[in-house]
Amino acid sequence: MVVRLLLVSLFIVGCGSSGPDASGAADAAPPDAAESRSCRQECTTVADCQIGSASNNWECRNGGCVYLGCVDTAECNRRYGQGFVCSRASGQTIDTCIQACGTPADCAAWTTIYDADNFNCTAGLCEYIGCTSDSQCVQERNENYVCRAALGDAHASCYAPCQTVQDCVIAVRGTGTLYDTDNFACVNGLCNFTGCNDSSECVDSWGEGYLCQ
Repeated sequence: MVVRLLLVSLFIVGCGSSGPDASGAADAAPPDAAESRSCRQECTTVADCQIGSASNNWECRNGGCVYLGCVDTAECNRRYGQGFVCSRASGQTIDTCIQACGTPADCAAWTTIYDADNFNCTAGLCEYIGCTSDSQCVQERNENYVCRAALGDAHASCYAPCQTVQDCVIAVRGTGTLYDTDNFACVNGLCNFTGCNDSSECVDSWGEGYLCQ
């Protein structure tokens, strides 16, 4: 059974996304999250933010769309089918649609780092516990990626190793100025995406209609 966790996820270089997600924001996991900024869809009203969900899942905050999470389990069932629950995953700050389970095998998806051994079934809900080995990251991402619990992670994630920030730019291969050397830090030998610096980077990499907040 495919697990679908609608999360405002963190961008870990190697295990994250390099484009907009359901939140309308860039995924980011900087050394100091309080100082990082991310690309968000521009808005005038909350109606501008309805990216595959209702207006009560969003807020138009300072001109940028902010995903507020699911409202109830009925919403999750409408969007993803029976077997999903609106709940707050460990380490998250909003409620999201999480697959219900009887065993970790119920949570397994089709990729190496989302297999049964990467989940717990906790209180009847799928809980992602991270990668288990470098080999999982190699199969999923790139031959140089490693599985590490670092930078304040709640669980191990796939990282691109680095000696300088230039190594991170090469590893991620993102498009545009959002993914150049001033958007990364090489922390303890691991690449760390530090967020956008200004709205021009968001527009350059994702197109018109995004701003850096």
